[in-house]
Amino acid sequence: MKSLVEYARGSWQRSVARELQEHKRILNPGSEVNFRGLASRWVLQYRRSWRNLLTRLLGAGYKITYHPGPRGGAYLATYTLDD
Repeated sequence: MKSLVEYARGSWQRSVARELQEHKRILNPGSEVNFRGLASRWVLQYRRSWRNLLTRLLGAGYKITYHPGPRGGAYLATYTLDD
């Protein structure tokens, strides 16, 4: 099986894939909480990019689990890479 980073396209996806691979748990990459300044204007594009990466990883056989935030929403949700 290829490394997570090999499924990423672009520097942002590579950094997300690297973080997921190293820490096994990441904060929802498509959440507004991750972006500041001018990057916050592009949140919808980052969300779409995350969905595309997630689709490729799931299609490759990786098991990634979504964990809702403390109030059940996506704002502070996390994703974990299961072994």
